[in-house]
Amino acid sequence: MRKKMSKKYFTVLLYCAMLNGCAAWEPRVANPDQSYTSHLDGCIQKIGGRPEHLENVGLGAGVGALAGVAVGAALGADLSSTATMGAMMGAGSNVANEEIKFKTNLINCLRSRGYEVYP
Repeated sequence: MRKKMSKKYFTVLLYCAMLNGCAAWEPRVANPDQSYTSHLDGCIQKIGGRPEHLENVGLGAGVGALAGVAVGAALGADLSSTATMGAMMGAGSNVANEEIKFKTNLINCLRSRGYEVYP
């Protein structure tokens, strides 16, 4: 029982770390100039701001939990375990997709303004 609980807590901590990762991320730029900060802010506004992870986590967790219940029912497994696993996988997947989309759009916007950007 103790081993199961520690795995769950580790997984929760891992997702919390993932949620904070995008908020702190900024692209590396080889040639920043005096107007870089205003261009960065403009690009963030242009692409709709930084992702709202709580909304994405909820949607991914809900869909993942439903998929976990369906798989658990089909396999005759413990539905609470499969729903929990599905929720965690769905939440993480949705957050990861939003972060990738945000980073790609921000890099492309900065490149269109003449900056040499490294992901």
